[in-house]
Amino acid sequence: MRPFDNELFRIEPIEPGLWLLSEKMIRDAIRANVWIVEGRDADFVIDPGWSVVDCPVEALFPDRDKPL
Repeated sequence: MRPFDNELFRIEPIEPGLWLLSEKMIRDAIRANVWIVEGRDADFVIDPGWSVVDCPVEALFPDRDKPL
C-alpha cells in the first residue's frame, strides 16, 4: 500500500499496517474516515461512511495482490 492524495481523497499511514482514507471535501468535524488494516492474507476495510461520496477503494489500489 502507498500514500495517495488527490482532490477528493487522501490515504495516509497511521502506523505499520494501519491506513486512514479521508474524504477531503467534507469538513473534518463531520466526515467519516475509512480505515484500512493490512493483513497477511487479505486487507480489511472499515467504512463507516455517510455515502456522500462513493469511495472507489478498489480503484485506488489497482495493483493488489490479495483480497480487499
